[in-house]
Amino acid sequence: MEKTALIANGTIQEYNVIKGLVQQHKTIIAVDGGLNHCVAMGIIPDIAIGDFDSATPEAKDASASVSFVEFPQKKDQTDLELALLYAIEKLGARTITLFGALGGRFDHTLANLCLLAMVEEDIDIAIEDESQKIFLLAKRQQIATTPGQTLSLMPIFGKVKNVSTQGLKWELYHTTLSKDSFSVSNIAIGNTFSITKGKGHLLCCLNKQ
Repeated sequence: MEKTALIANGTIQEYNVIKGLVQQHKTIIAVDGGLNHCVAMGIIPDIAIGDFDSATPEAKDASASVSFVEFPQKKDQTDLELALLYAIEKLGARTITLFGALGGRFDHTLANLCLLAMVEEDIDIAIEDESQKIFLLAKRQQIATTPGQTLSLMPIFGKVKNVSTQGLKWELYHTTLSKDSFSVSNIAIGNTFSITKGKGHLLCCLNKQ
């Protein structure tokens, strides 16, 4: 399935690593100040979206061949939310990775994590950086891992009941995860682990190191 990358204005520490990940996507969208990151990585995005209050004049000048979709600064949605909706509704994207969506201002990071729950269940969306990949889990899912890889399961927007896993060091059996109970730094014991869950939004934070 064709993949779409959105490059936001958050922290990117290792351009060479992220560039390699971004280039695995067919369509690349720079989101406002994410255009700065694209120029720094030597990547020409297909589209640039935002109000461009964070993109430098130099980055805009270097992206003269890029198609710009501009929004006013006064609006009800963030630039990344608008870019995500554009990718889904205008481009028909169904496999989407957000880069530069973590770090910097905590309120932006938290808002970006909440965006994962905004899209429909049939859309595969994740936030990825140099050291981790964060995504919402389906009701029944199998996740590729490496033995010893650490991961955390974090509920958002309320409780998630009947969570069961197979393939982790500390298995869950029809467990309710909530603000009082979650699974942090669990460990994969093989090349995959499987999970089933009831209703609710459950984040998987899969660490690469």
